[in-house]
Amino acid sequence: MPTIETESKVLDVNPQSIAGTMKKIGAKQVYDDFRTITYFDHADGSLKSIGEGVKLTEEDKLKLEYTRKSPSGQSDSVKLFVSRKVEAVEFLRRVGLLPITQVRARRISYELGTIDFDIDCFPGIPPFIEVDAGDATVDLSEIIKELGLEEKEAIIATTPEIFARYGKDYFAEFALEDVRNT
Repeated sequence: MPTIETESKVLDVNPQSIAGTMKKIGAKQVYDDFRTITYFDHADGSLKSIGEGVKLTEEDKLKLEYTRKSPSGQSDSVKLFVSRKVEAVEFLRRVGLLPITQVRARRISYELGTIDFDIDCFPGIPPFIEVDAGDATVDLSEIIKELGLEEKEAIIATTPEIFARYGKDYFAEFALEDVRNT
């Protein structure tokens, strides 16, 4: 079943300073490592052109995700955890999807109850934190204030959209050379 996610992203944050704040509020660090993100598309780029995306994220688990933006700006996504990368990539190839980008980026994750905090450090842009309140009945602006980030810009956007805010094209920055042979 698709899920509608409301994940606010706060731009241009300092991961070290957030680590101290997370400790103060009682959040638990659950992940700190590099992950590889690969986007897939049809050879004609039709998914990207309509604002949809299929990506495979390799961190402690393999996560296959299909996402599209709703008119309200929220992400409508379906996530599937897979255990075999080679078979997942072959499955996508057989349905006409080829890898078009790949990047390794550091992610630092914290949990506080049902609230997830993910700090993403991509090459070429300042780090940002994603706050996902899940099913918690809390005001995201209050969470952001508690983190001391109320002066920072908070937006609802995909990572490629964040890159665009810095004048960069995510898909050009991390493009694979020849998707036909990948």
